[in-house]
Amino acid sequence: MIICPNCNHREYVGALFCSECAAKLISTGRLSSAVSDQVIQEEIRNSIYRNRRLNFVGTGPLMANKSIHLHVMDSEQFYPLKLNSRVILGRITDNQSQIPDIDLSPFQAYTYGVSRLHAEIRYDDRGIVVVDLSSSNGTRINGQLITPHVEYPLTIGDIITLGKFRIQIIQN
Repeated sequence: MIICPNCNHREYVGALFCSECAAKLISTGRLSSAVSDQVIQEEIRNSIYRNRRLNFVGTGPLMANKSIHLHVMDSEQFYPLKLNSRVILGRITDNQSQIPDIDLSPFQAYTYGVSRLHAEIRYDDRGIVVVDLSSSNGTRINGQLITPHVEYPLTIGDIITLGKFRIQIIQN
């Protein structure tokens, strides 16, 4: 785990920015400051151009031969994503005709504003995308509200917020 020097929030190894305060977490021991700043700036430019998002948190593109997981933030729960998979995130209630692939009910999803069928995540050889399924409280990527039924590309480290429920894309 990495401790944010600004707010003391704990992040997983590999995170470049704190998910709480967006402070830079890069250790100059691995990369020179100039090189790491150059890499980050390039990723920010690419992210803004590609995703039309301004609030960059992700660390970059997927790496081959590494597994992708959805990390339920503020918990130790991880959900693996398989290549060429499609998962629907939401919560289960009584008498529900369609159920999500990943049930977030055990994490007080209703209290956090997660809809029954809130968002879909697709992972294939082109990358990872998220689609809001017309949820009641919306879906955000790194704090930016996304338009329902539109695919938005994700990068490692991105934080998806379903209502107020946070999930981070991690690779290990």
